Amino acid sequence: MSRRTVTAGGPAWGTVGAGVAQPLPSRPKMGLPPPVVTVIGEFRSGRSSLVNALLGVAALPTSLRTSIPHPVMVSYASRVALVAEFLDRRRQATDWQAVARLPQHGVRCLHLRLPLASLKSMRVTDTPACAADGAPLDERVLASCRRAQAVIWCTPAVQAWKASEREIWLQLPERVRKRGVLAVTYLDLLRSESERARLASRLRSEAAPYFAGMAMIATVEAARARQQQSNGWHTLWQASGGAEL
Repeated sequence: MSRRTVTAGGPAWGTVGAGVAQPLPSRPKMGLPPPVVTVIGEFRSGRSSLVNALLGVAALPTSLRTSIPHPVMVSYASRVALVAEFLDRRRQATDWQAVARLPQHGVRCLHLRLPLASLKSMRVTDTPACAADGAPLDERVLASCRRAQAVIWCTPAVQAWKASEREIWLQLPERVRKRGVLAVTYLDLLRSESERARLASRLRSEAAPYFAGMAMIATVEAARARQQQSNGWHTLWQASGGAEL
């Protein structure tokens, strides 16, 4: 089977398999825009990795050296594009290498447009890391959460649901929290079933009351499943916990 890789001046979003996230040439039909899913969390919580797993391609950079300080709104388009939108609503084409040179406080968000079939049914916003020092939420993150039909809070399995995370989550309006999902990422790092069971039990008691749902995801396995070239990708996706989302 052929493999295709397309970039926006940075990470490959291609290597797409049939039935996963096949690029399509046509534009979406006119009508209501797809619902928005916003992904938030603290530093190194697996936000971008989860978005990549949901999309089925490496659309966003995940290296610590390329941390993106702006919200990234990922949506469908017939051609790949990365556009910076400034606070005064001006827009400028850019690439991942140039993003680091953008003014940190003058950018409203980045628009990443990709020809992925999955983006015809949803739009995804990845957000900058929430500060764990008690600082107020970035207004851009708050606005992204308010616009979303679902908000996913990422918490890494090895340090899941710290007090700082609870404090940040409670800064969101109650109406937003009611459509929130707790995504426990990097479940791959817990090797034993007993560890995973103890974590799940604790989170059901301590965290679940603040969310509409919870999913425990082996992030590496989920990404591998979504990029799988064979017809068995859906079975692997379910086994990774990604299907719970």
